[in-house]
Amino acid sequence: MAETLEARFAKFLEHTIGAESIDALHAPGPNDSRMADYYLSGRRIVAEVKSLKADQIAKGAAVVDEHLFDKGIVVFGDLPSSRFTDNPDEEKALRLKIQAKMTSRIKKVCSEANKQITKQFESLSHLATGVLILINENNTSMHPSMVAERVFEYAASQPRSIHYCLMIFESHKVKAMGKLLPYPVLLDLTRSARQRRSLGFLQSIHWQWAKTYGHTERILSSERNPIAYYPEYLIFGE
Repeated sequence: MAETLEARFAKFLEHTIGAESIDALHAPGPNDSRMADYYLSGRRIVAEVKSLKADQIAKGAAVVDEHLFDKGIVVFGDLPSSRFTDNPDEEKALRLKIQAKMTSRIKKVCSEANKQITKQFESLSHLATGVLILINENNTSMHPSMVAERVFEYAASQPRSIHYCLMIFESHKVKAMGKLLPYPVLLDLTRSARQRRSLGFLQSIHWQWAKTYGHTERILSSERNPIAYYPEYLIFGE
């Protein structure tokens, strides 16, 4: 059986200079809350890894079913979301509603990771940077841009210990060298120069992992729409 993405990335970190597994360093006591997963860059970074395994397509489908029922539309086979309505504003509102339902768990994932990272900061004698590593192996219903938008939303809503989010997705790919290849995204959620002092190390990890897929050149992206990933859209039908 092939190794999972989470297992492959863990092995990658094992060979990264300055990376330490917190679980391997010490076991939590009976009254300890769950610890974060890794120290990076000589304990200047605390990292928590979360995997997005649960398929969220049913949540999006429920929104679509409700919309079609209200419109009195019956669908046989597949129908792209762009065909649900001819009204651009209505289509945008429907997409946002689908996205909100399908990414509702991301806020909980961020909240859990934030608590673990914050707790781990207490064991350090110096200020550190927090990074959430989101892993998605084959859950195609969770589009990277949808997840990134919800992470940015969470980060803007409150003070938190997550300063960066490294998204490792193999469910979606980008066009590179005439092929479709996975490509990671590093989201900058910082608010101060102090929080950005570990950016160089995280950029190095980001690029070293991208090269494991065969990339030879960095791919530029905008902040709110990281990269044009394929497949671009979900297909619903019944």
